[in-house]
Amino acid sequence: DGQILWKIAQEIGKYRPIPECRYLYGSRQAWYFPSLDLSQHGVADWLIIPGHSKSLRHVLAKLCVQPEEIQEILVQNGWPQSLWDVQLSQEQVQQLKDLLHHASLQAILQERIQQARTTTLQYFTQEGLTQNIPWAIVDIGWTLKTQRSLQKLLSKTQAKVFGLYLGINRDRISMSESGRYRAFLLESTQPGMPNVGNSVFRYARILEQTFTMADHGRVLGYQKQDGKIIPCCEALKANPLRQAFLQELTQTILAYTNVLCVS
Repeated sequence: DGQILWKIAQEIGKYRPIPECRYLYGSRQAWYFPSLDLSQHGVADWLIIPGHSKSLRHVLAKLCVQPEEIQEILVQNGWPQSLWDVQLSQEQVQQLKDLLHHASLQAILQERIQQARTTTLQYFTQEGLTQNIPWAIVDIGWTLKTQRSLQKLLSKTQAKVFGLYLGINRDRISMSESGRYRAFLLESTQPGMPNVGNSVFRYARILEQTFTMADHGRVLGYQKQDGKIIPCCEALKANPLRQAFLQELTQTILAYTNVLCVS
């Protein structure tokens, strides 16, 4: 969600001094999976999110596993192929949580997590995050969970994680878990207390899905190619209306930024 913020910064940089700004490819999926500790609570909560698909195939995809790869484990534990692409009932969700503790599956997951962790750290090193220099990630918001994953991944390096956000909401995790941050808007944790920028938090999804739309698909992870670590992005379906909207939105935002800079 930071691509348009990066472009705004570049536009401002034409008129006044700014820090060096780079675009870091990342996502909750790309950072949470390699930071995963299967022994900790909360793994299933990330896999089963209200409003997201609850099919076995989609849940396992978050763990970088296809059901065909673990067919024997699934069938032996009551998961025939007929259940792989249907939405799971509440009872089946609980059964899936139990399946995650299966020794053979855990061994496969641990190997995938370690592979992803190694490649992700190589990407962070390539982009300068592991150097002992001050830097901050800039993003729109909201709960610091993605920054917590970054903090976990960089915990054994010299990096000092720091985040700058438009808004952090009341469901945020503690700074001791996430690392340092600052927010333009900070939602009160006290119920009923008035908040400056309430509409920002109320319409957070619209801000994410519309006004900070990127020109590439969701980042799924990283891979090595020609001696360089590159992001693996979800393919975007061809959509001329989306492309035209994104182009006009970007041009309008940057034109407005230009007006502010010269006025």
